[in-house]
Amino acid sequence: VVTTNYDSLIERADATSRLTVVSEMTEQLPRVGLVKLHGSFTNPEGLVLTPSDIRDFGSRRQRLLDQLRSELATRPVVVVGSSLRDVATVDLFSARSPSSPRGWAVAPTVSEVYRLRLQDWNLEPIQATSDDFFAALRRQHAGHGRLQLIDGVVDDAVVTDVDVVALGHLA
Repeated sequence: VVTTNYDSLIERADATSRLTVVSEMTEQLPRVGLVKLHGSFTNPEGLVLTPSDIRDFGSRRQRLLDQLRSELATRPVVVVGSSLRDVATVDLFSARSPSSPRGWAVAPTVSEVYRLRLQDWNLEPIQATSDDFFAALRRQHAGHGRLQLIDGVVDDAVVTDVDVVALGHLA
């Protein structure tokens, strides 16, 4: 999960405590993690808040961004609750191309401009609210026991490692 949010809603919703929280890169990305691109309120010094913070963002978190770009370019991705207009998010998704694995972007409305941006990143739009999207996933995976979602708190989050076949049916 990748988010630009500072709050701890996703951590609190993670009843399994499987997520390792990352906001600075020290080693490799965890297999199951929560990457907080703009930092966390638990570490105020690391927050990206001001225009100068945004300007210095790429150099301050270069290793983290490089790893995320690699992940986004080579893995299926589901984007939920993001306009995909944040400077850091656009930069990350620029690593995706039409040859990247298929991905999806869930949004309540899909303009032609948004659709074209998604196409450049090999993301298919799913027109739905995040609540409706997660409810549909939950229904499709009822009884599988494999689907562990954090929902109801997702905002500006990118969720990976979900069943891409099921997502294809939702698109």
